[in-house]
Amino acid sequence: MYFKLKLSSDPKIIGVRNGIYQVELMEKVFTKEYLKKLDSYFHTGSSWTLKDALPDFSVYFQFKKLKLTKETNFMSFCPHFNNCLFLIDDRSLKLLESFNIQSHQLYPSIISDPINSEEIHSYKMFFALMQDYDIVDFSKSVFYTGGYGNVALTDHQFSNGEEMRNFRPFPQIKVLALNNEFDSKLDLFYSRIGGIFISAKLRSALEENGITGLEFDNSVEVIF
Repeated sequence: MYFKLKLSSDPKIIGVRNGIYQVELMEKVFTKEYLKKLDSYFHTGSSWTLKDALPDFSVYFQFKKLKLTKETNFMSFCPHFNNCLFLIDDRSLKLLESFNIQSHQLYPSIISDPINSEEIHSYKMFFALMQDYDIVDFSKSVFYTGGYGNVALTDHQFSNGEEMRNFRPFPQIKVLALNNEFDSKLDLFYSRIGGIFISAKLRSALEENGITGLEFDNSVEVIF
């Protein structure tokens, strides 16, 4: 069984009330050349045209904590960087990597805390290439639109990813069917459809170890 993994937006947990991010990129500490490289890899294009290879340059990040931010094991950040899923501290990373998680890359990250005049070096940026439509069995997957206000909830099925992508309004995933191309032994994977998923076993370990900054969601059923 898999659960969707999301970063927490609860102010009681993350401190800030923007519901989006706890730290923001300190652009002033980087050269214009380096910022251009970051933009060319992590921002250029859309989620439909993401590169399928790791960056060919040395990547590092430096962020600043917002005033009300509470430090959590998993941290949200701004701006968005394609395929960069979260900031994770060393303790949580050690736990995560004791499980079978998909291929990923870790980038050094510094978090400056202006209130306490310190720099935190115990976080890494977790980068993972997106698993694409080739792992999805569209004949068994179910999508939906509506379900809010006076708009009726309607289920949809599509023959392939292109048909789904071009449908309007853009559908959400309800039942994600994975085919034989998917490695069912993975405890964490990042899918183009649905986002980040973790196994029940990994969820239990995260909860038992008191890992903070996460929310678990069973709104998407994953089948094989």
